[in-house]
Amino acid sequence: MKTKLLFVLMISFLLGASSLSSQSNAYKLAVLEKGGYVSEDDLLVKRFNYLLIQVNNQYEESQQQICDMTYKMKEMALGSGIKLSMEKAMEGAMQVRGKSYTNYCARYITLMQKGYKHDEIISTLKLL
Repeated sequence: MKTKLLFVLMISFLLGASSLSSQSNAYKLAVLEKGGYVSEDDLLVKRFNYLLIQVNNQYEESQQQICDMTYKMKEMALGSGIKLSMEKAMEGAMQVRGKSYTNYCARYITLMQKGYKHDEIISTLKLL
């Protein structure tokens, strides 16, 4: 429960401080995922663009919110010494039925911190 509250508070802060440049959200996620420069036409940029559209169609949050929450999830995982693939996490979100991406992220990171692997997390979340 503490993790979920902390996550929501961090997201609120991020939403107020987002919009760093004119780059697309997909490009920003690709740069953050690779940890450095990527070209605008990199396949990962295209993949994140597709994922943002699909996740946005399935959940109530905006693409900007999805982008911010996905990156925050990665930061929280790294803070716990866990490597998280934002691409895999977003792919998992498309498999899980739900209205709130915020809830998905909170549950995903909580299970990850408890030692669950990606496939186990998605299987568990599908049951909820």
